[in-house]
Amino acid sequence: MNDTKKTLIATLVSILLTLSPVIAGYILYSRLPEDLPIHYNISGIADKLTGKTMAILLLPLIMVVFTVLMAAICFKIKPNFRVTVSLLIIGPLVSISLQAAMFCNALGKNVSEASVAIMVVGIVCIILGNIVPTVRPNGLMGIRFPWIMDDDDLWDKTQRFGGKLLILLGAACVISAFTAPEKAVIAILIWGALLVALIAGIYSYAISR
Repeated sequence: MNDTKKTLIATLVSILLTLSPVIAGYILYSRLPEDLPIHYNISGIADKLTGKTMAILLLPLIMVVFTVLMAAICFKIKPNFRVTVSLLIIGPLVSISLQAAMFCNALGKNVSEASVAIMVVGIVCIILGNIVPTVRPNGLMGIRFPWIMDDDDLWDKTQRFGGKLLILLGAACVISAFTAPEKAVIAILIWGALLVALIAGIYSYAISR
């Protein structure tokens, strides 16, 4: 089986897994409150509610669109199949974990959806940190600065260094998700992402001189 067929099958599996919380939502439908939270403020407090039908459908459908976009990128740049699978895992991971947290809270289980979200972001950062060192120069994926696009050696060094930074950021998010106050965790994510971009840029520019 060639990579195109494998990518197509992996995409279909990813979409089905991404939509699986919809089935769970309708199994639990009669037990769910009429309105469910779909947005939280920086303090982790729900500040926007919607009807349960929309809450069941919204995130899975958004992540299906994301999965299709990731698949389109993979068809375009043709990375190795391990990279493709890693990207296609993200949609189901986000959909299943966040919807599960929402359902648990709706059924009276005390689960911090903000903490789960930060943990998922951390896992995604770790996934991306393992992917970017394997990506060849392209116009869609990777840590991209103008001065490395035409130099394979600089590209490879930047991706390897940036990948390590992403893994460190992801680990910090996962560890802090359930050990630090929600505001602190969000600050770690925001400032961490900015630092990753800044440090990777400085490193990349320095080795290009």
